[in-house]
Amino acid sequence: MTDIRDTDPKVILSAMREAGDKVAEYLRRVARTPTDRDFKRDRFDVVTEHDRQCEEIAVDVLRRAIPDCRIVGEEKGERPGDSPVTFYVDPIDGTANFAAGMPTFAFSVGAEVDGELIAGVVNAPLLGHEFYAAKGHGSWVTSFDREEPIRLGEPIERTASESLVLTGFPSARDRHTWGPEGLAVAAKLATGVLGVRNLGSAAIDIACVAAGWADAAYGVGANPWDTAGGIVLVMEAGGQFLHSPLRGGYGDLPWQQPGYGVIAPGRTIPQIGLALEELEGVAGRLDAT
Repeated sequence: MTDIRDTDPKVILSAMREAGDKVAEYLRRVARTPTDRDFKRDRFDVVTEHDRQCEEIAVDVLRRAIPDCRIVGEEKGERPGDSPVTFYVDPIDGTANFAAGMPTFAFSVGAEVDGELIAGVVNAPLLGHEFYAAKGHGSWVTSFDREEPIRLGEPIERTASESLVLTGFPSARDRHTWGPEGLAVAAKLATGVLGVRNLGSAAIDIACVAAGWADAAYGVGANPWDTAGGIVLVMEAGGQFLHSPLRGGYGDLPWQQPGYGVIAPGRTIPQIGLALEELEGVAGRLDAT
């Protein structure tokens, strides 16, 4: 029988933040030290020994807090459990950045209970920011330059032409898989906004939108371990979450789909939704050939 405390968003969030703290402590020790790189799907998909070690650190903390939880990690896949709680864990989102010595990487974890996201954490150890949220309790950030946590969600009215958009699309792999039509969608969006930036980490992109430090973000090939934690941040901050199945994904729930868009509170940026719609059309034509 499940202890009711095991499904309390605040209890779950506490475990997630502890996992993030442990992983961040480890990553600060090993960042910018020599490490071998391996590859998973292809030459664009970098993994290191530290990705695997960080996932084990997080699993140990989460399972001590909720022993029967199910965990879906980027490196080891699904670890079954009988609890209604599922954690989606990305030990290092932005591994290529981490391996190169860039500070733009993060630990990300999102928690699902009965098909609903209820808590999220994005911890960027070299940037000095920890973003966290639980359903009904708001979205927050602790930063190296502030003594107290900051509650996120102050709406700022801003139009598309005034907005900064974060995305990794098109990546080097995307240029091969989406072709000229897909690239044209990205170029069209870029002409309608103030600027487009690629930070190399979907988790950081989404967390920055929740914080209002960027106005929107979108992507086309996400997995739930990349985005689940950040989506909770955005929703609890009062922002918008858009989704699209595009070319297949991890599952049928909105936040399991590979196409996503997030928009900060108060912003009006229809280009994000329109781009996802146009990419759905491109995906249909590509998959039909």
